[in-house]
Amino acid sequence: MRDGTTYALAALFATLAVTAYADLFADFQNGKIDADFPIRTHGCDNNPRYKGSHRLLEPNRSYIEGTVTVKKIPARAVLTLKHRSVRSDQAKFKGRSPISIMVNGQTVVREFDPGHRYTRDSFEIAKYLHAGGNIIRIRFGAGTTHYWIKWMLIETD
Repeated sequence: MRDGTTYALAALFATLAVTAYADLFADFQNGKIDADFPIRTHGCDNNPRYKGSHRLLEPNRSYIEGTVTVKKIPARAVLTLKHRSVRSDQAKFKGRSPISIMVNGQTVVREFDPGHRYTRDSFEIAKYLHAGGNIIRIRFGAGTTHYWIKWMLIETD
């Protein structure tokens, strides 16, 4: 586990602000986190059993948090996740791994369960952004199995 560790790709966002609304990507598939912005995790690991994803392990405690800096609030900003709940016949509800997404402390979606197959789900987040640093948090809720994520993408206009 790498709790509380900050990851960044060449400290790109330490000095760079999004002005042309470039798409931002965080990849959790290669046994490490490669991201266009700083990422912090708690209660997570690189999935040792099924390579190519990051696992959130601790219900109501685990999270992935990214800090995105914008100079001007975009008209549209969409957060897309490739993720899943883990299925288990032994678990209550055959496995449930809901997440809540917060931007700057405001709830975008609460207890969203992506289902038992990898899927892409998108969420509009522009109204939660402000000029400067923005914290986007994906928090694992009251799950009965683990939550897995392959990547996250933020697209802006």
